[in-house]
Amino acid sequence: MLIALPFVHRDPYHLHILILILIWSFAYTSWSMMGRFGLVSLGHGGFMGVGAYVTALLWNHLGIWPWIGIPIALVCAGALAMLVGYPCFRFRITGHYFVLVTLALSGIVLQIITATRDYTGGSLGTCWRCSSTTRRHGT
Repeated sequence: MLIALPFVHRDPYHLHILILILIWSFAYTSWSMMGRFGLVSLGHGGFMGVGAYVTALLWNHLGIWPWIGIPIALVCAGALAMLVGYPCFRFRITGHYFVLVTLALSGIVLQIITATRDYTGGSLGTCWRCSSTTRRHGT
């Protein structure tokens, strides 16, 4: 039923609020699942950032439609989760150390996005289908 809502209700403010509610409910659900296993993770922002930037960069630079880019972004975020999660569970990193590893993950993702400013827009963020002159002047 929520899928039909953008076609029925066209007010951009309410759609924006609905999207924010869905994003934060997704984050809460994942935090809740981690909490049931006794793990505290601060890396959710890093995974959400990877998913968002992969989708946007595929659209901006390769012209891949976002509905195709979203599954690719899911695979990329899942691969990052395996890259971080496997050593954590293999070496039984839990408690405060797991929190530090996931916090470091978010910091590393932030640094990579900021360092690759020519592609991602750096700390200013990216936009959908920016022209090369707009991106070059930083506006």
